[in-house]
Amino acid sequence: MLLNIFQVNGGLSTGEIVTYSIVAGISFLFMTLFLKFGLAKSHSKRNFKWLAISIIMQLFMIALLASPFILMGFAGKFSYDGPSPALIIFAIVLAIFLDLNIINIIHKTGLKRAILCFLLMIVPLIAGTIIGVLLSRFNLVIPI
Repeated sequence: MLLNIFQVNGGLSTGEIVTYSIVAGISFLFMTLFLKFGLAKSHSKRNFKWLAISIIMQLFMIALLASPFILMGFAGKFSYDGPSPALIIFAIVLAIFLDLNIINIIHKTGLKRAILCFLLMIVPLIAGTIIGVLLSRFNLVIPI
């Protein structure tokens, strides 16, 4: 979904951008709700202000780790062979490690509860990505 939005040569219609924005907003809402459910037994910083701050920090951190890949894509480095698998695996492991630590530090949950919160938050993110790909594949966008 984001790959389609950031394509330099492609370009999206207004209906596709609105459709993808709605899917991303719904995914963000479900991420917040699932984080709230995961933090049900936490004793500190469970209100929605701290949940929103936590999710925004996690998304900013993941975007910061993904920015070299985005820049390499704009520069045309992925035209044929793609990025190095070792580099991608390193970035994913680092992102998961930092994400678990952000949850643990902000909400003081402990590592087991932080892993549960992370897994609960990944579900809407993956579902939103799959829905975006299916909408794109079957051309089911809002006609604007």
